[in-house]
Amino acid sequence: FLNDFAGKVHFGYVYGVSMSGCVSIWGVMNLMSESGIDLTRTMSILGYSLLPMVFLAFASIVLGGALLHGVMLLCVLWASSRGSQMFVAALSESAETSHQRWLLAYPVALFYLCFALLAIF
Repeated sequence: FLNDFAGKVHFGYVYGVSMSGCVSIWGVMNLMSESGIDLTRTMSILGYSLLPMVFLAFASIVLGGALLHGVMLLCVLWASSRGSQMFVAALSESAETSHQRWLLAYPVALFYLCFALLAIF
């Protein structure tokens, strides 16, 4: 909604990235843990962790230049950190996932980086 004010309409890309990203991260999380996770829980975690991207969309209207890129990096790190923390809590049945938090954060950070690039450009 906030990107509409800046004249950026990317609905097809947003839906495509979100669906392919959710399914991909669901597959990666199931491969990395013994207990597994539901697709709906994966989509819920990724959706709740998407809140910093809303702040980034607002910042892209107001800010510009190098400051906007710094805000983008901060929002991606914030979203991926919270997302990986929620994934560790959801997959906490096995003790190995708490040691793999930052390994879980990498594909989540790539997912949110795609949304950040859509919000900025």
